[in-house]
Amino acid sequence: MKHSKIFSLMFSALLCGSLLTGCGNTGSTQNDLPETPANVSQEAVFAGGTGTETDPYQIETIAQLEAFRDGVNDGSQNGYTGAFIQLGADLDMEGAVWTPIGTMEDMEGHSTMFLGVFDGDGHTVSNLSYTSEGPTVGAGLFGISCGTVKNLNMENVTVTVTDKASMAIGGVIGYNMGSIDHVTLKGADITGNNCTGGIVGGNKGAVTNCRSEDVEVTVIGDNDFSAGLVQADIAECGGLIIGGGFGGTIDRCTASGTVRAEGNEPVGLGGIGGCLEMMDSITNCSATVTIESAKGGHAIGGLCGYAGTHSDPDVCLEEEGFSTMNYPSVIDNCSVQVTINAPGATHVGGLVGTGLYYFGEETAFAITNCHVEGSIDGTVTPGAIAGRAEGSSFSSCDFAVQIDGSLAENAIGTTVCMYESADQYDTSDNQAAAEQLLYDLKGTYQELWPVILSDEYDQVWLDNCATLVGEGNAEAAADMLASMVTGALTGEDAVTAYKEGGMAYCCEFLQGVEQFTFDGNTISGTDESGNEVFRHTYHAIGEEDPRGFAIFESDDTNSGEFTYFALAPDTMDTTWHIEFRYGSDMDALNLYDAGKYAYWLASGISVDYTDQDAKNSIGLFCTENLSE
Repeated sequence: MKHSKIFSLMFSALLCGSLLTGCGNTGSTQNDLPETPANVSQEAVFAGGTGTETDPYQIETIAQLEAFRDGVNDGSQNGYTGAFIQLGADLDMEGAVWTPIGTMEDMEGHSTMFLGVFDGDGHTVSNLSYTSEGPTVGAGLFGISCGTVKNLNMENVTVTVTDKASMAIGGVIGYNMGSIDHVTLKGADITGNNCTGGIVGGNKGAVTNCRSEDVEVTVIGDNDFSAGLVQADIAECGGLIIGGGFGGTIDRCTASGTVRAEGNEPVGLGGIGGCLEMMDSITNCSATVTIESAKGGHAIGGLCGYAGTHSDPDVCLEEEGFSTMNYPSVIDNCSVQVTINAPGATHVGGLVGTGLYYFGEETAFAITNCHVEGSIDGTVTPGAIAGRAEGSSFSSCDFAVQIDGSLAENAIGTTVCMYESADQYDTSDNQAAAEQLLYDLKGTYQELWPVILSDEYDQVWLDNCATLVGEGNAEAAADMLASMVTGALTGEDAVTAYKEGGMAYCCEFLQGVEQFTFDGNTISGTDESGNEVFRHTYHAIGEEDPRGFAIFESDDTNSGEFTYFALAPDTMDTTWHIEFRYGSDMDALNLYDAGKYAYWLASGISVDYTDQDAKNSIGLFCTENLSE
C-alpha cells in the first residue's frame, strides 16, 4: 500500500533501491537482475540436479532447504536467478527454527531475493512456525520472492510478527513480486500488522490457482480516526489469499477461513484479499469467510476490502514501477459466502468494500457475473455488493445478504468518500476535520530529532535499518537518514546552497521557541528559559497546503511569524510525533523548496514521550523511507 506520509516528504527521491521495482513481473528487464549463479558446486546443497528446467535442483531434507535458503539470503547465489529448484519429498518442519527465504539485504542488486523457480511438485511442507517481535519486512516460508513458486502444499503453518513497523506477513510468501501458481495452504494462523495474508502478505505479481483452507488471519494494532480521517500505518490489509495487493492479477483462487482484527479501526479486510488495488483483473475467485472486527473499521468486503484502478494507466509507473491495462479494474465470475460482524465499521460490502482515493480520484471497478450471500451486522450504511462504488459499475450479479437481520435490497452502500491517508481530506468537511486535528494535538512538544538521534537510540536505528537494507548497509543508511533532517539552512540560503546538489531539511523550532503547547484552539510557545514567546487563538481557514497540511490563522492582529500554522494530519496517537510549519506568509508556507521557508519542517515529540514512542518514531521513519 502506498502511503502519502509526510514523514517521508524529503526522502522519496533518495532511496538507493526499491522493494517494489526491478524484478520479476514489475516491468524490469532481465538486465536489471543479477547474473545467473557462477559455477559454484551445489552438491553439498541439493540432493541432485543441475538447476535446469529439465534437471532441477532437488530438495529432500530440511537441511537442504536451509542450505538453499542460506544461498539466497547471503547473496552468494544471486537469488538463484534463472535456476529451477524442485521439492523431492514432504518436509515436516516441526521444531525447526525457521528464517524466511529471501531478504531485502541487497535492495539495489536484488541478489538476496529469490529469483528462480521453486516447484513443490505436489509435496507438502508442514508444521512451519516463524515468530518475530522485531521489525520485519517479508515473513513466511519465503520472505521476498521475485521468482515463481508453484505446485506447493503447506499445512499447519503459524507465522506471527508483532512489531508495529513490520509488513508483508504471509504463510507461504511475505512479499511476492513474481508469480504464485497452484499453491495450497491448509490450517494456518497468520498474525501481523500491515499486509497480512494467508498465502502471501504483500503482492504485486500474478496469483493463480491458489487455495486457502481453514486459515485464520489476525490483523493486530490500533488506528485512531477520531478526527474523521482515514490513515493506516498499522492494522491494515488482511485477507485469506493476499493481505495487501497493489498491482498484479488474481485468478481461480478459493479461500475459506476467518479474518479477524483485534485492534481499533482496522482498514482493508477481505476474504480473498484485504486490498486488491491497481489489479487489472480479479477473476474466477470464491471465498467462504467470516470477518470480525469488534472495534469498527473501514473498507471491508467478502471478496476484498479495497479494489479498483486509476483512469491514468501510468499513475503508478514512476513510484511503483508498473502501468495498469484495465480501467476500471475487472472483477468477474466471483462468488462469496460471507459473515461480517464489525460494529461501527464503514465502507462495507458483501463483495467489495470501496475504491481507494489515489492521486486525485477514487479508483474504480466493474463487477460482472458475481454472486454474494451471507450477513452483515453492525456496520454503517453497507451495501450487499459494495460499500461504496464511486465511478464503478456492476451487472449480471445477484445477492442474498441479510443486513442487520433484514434481507438487503440495496446493492451499493451510501458511505461518503474515504481517503487513503490523512493528508487528503474530505472537501465537504475540511474545516471540521482541521479543527478536530488541532484539538487532538493537545499537549506540549519539544523538538523530535535531538531525542531520537541521541546516543541511547543508536542501536534502534541500526536494527531497523538492518532489517530493511541489510546489516552491511545499515550504518550508511542510518547516517544518510540522520543527515537529511539535521540541516542548518532554511529559506533562500538553503535554496542557493542546494542548487549544486545535495540537500538537508532543517527540522528545528524557529523564532526562539523551545517548546510549543497546543490547548484547544490556543497555540503558545516558550523559550529555553520558560518565558512565553507568543500565545494566540487560531481558526481553520478551510485550506490545505500541497502536502495536505491543514492551515490555521491567528485570531489576533500583528501575530508576526506566528500568524499562520500549517499542521500535518498526524498526532502522537497515529505517528508518535507531529510535524508543522508556521510563518507570516501563507503562500510561502505552501512552498517546500523555494521561498523564505524552504527546506524547513518543524518536527516535535511530546515532552511526556515514552521510550516506546521514540522507538516507534524511528521504526516508522526507517520503514517509510527504506522500504517503499
